[in-house]
Amino acid sequence: MVSREGASTLAYQTLISFLDGALLNWPRETWGVPRRWAEIATMADAATYPRVAASGPHGAQLEWDDVFYGGLDLLLRGLEDRLARGEIVPPAGTSRTE
Repeated sequence: MVSREGASTLAYQTLISFLDGALLNWPRETWGVPRRWAEIATMADAATYPRVAASGPHGAQLEWDDVFYGGLDLLLRGLEDRLARGEIVPPAGTSRTE
């Protein structure tokens, strides 16, 4: 089992890793995800991979901001839930209300 401090460090590093690419404007230049999802939708055998086949048309509509802000929201809500359960601790010198 990971300690609360270890889990807190993991949460922090996850945020940094998630944000680095976005802050460096990495994906906007090479954003090819919609095209790849469209390809997957036509290639996936719906009988064998029904969820992949069903997800393809939705993925083909994704824009970078959808992925970034949606992912950030999921990540932050998960961190808030873990903080509320006491599984992680806020950084020293801060409080949950700051």
